[in-house]
Amino acid sequence: MAKTKSAEVEGKGWFNNSIGGGFFPCRETLGPISLMVLTPLFSIFIVYVIREKGGSITAAFSGDRPGAAFLEWWPNPLDPEAIAILATFMGMALFLTRILPHEMFYGAVTPAGARPPYQ
Repeated sequence: MAKTKSAEVEGKGWFNNSIGGGFFPCRETLGPISLMVLTPLFSIFIVYVIREKGGSITAAFSGDRPGAAFLEWWPNPLDPEAIAILATFMGMALFLTRILPHEMFYGAVTPAGARPPYQ
């Protein structure tokens, strides 16, 4: 069996960003961005399907205007209740990180040699 170029480089493969950029090019940028964008959208869609369509994904896409009811059901970020929930969360986070007594400790050494401080 003939060796391929990637097999000649020991310890390299499609899974660890080898020759050619790896299996998923730009995974340091596109991967995290797609997770941050698609995960909340998927979660809200699943809640919509379960609550409004009785768990039927096909019913969510059927009808004369598929997806229109989902957009009408989509939560409004400027809703006063949503703002109150986020403000309460931010206030509690500020209280817990700034006002409660705590001591500084240092994390593990990074590959660059730095030790990040944590409170």
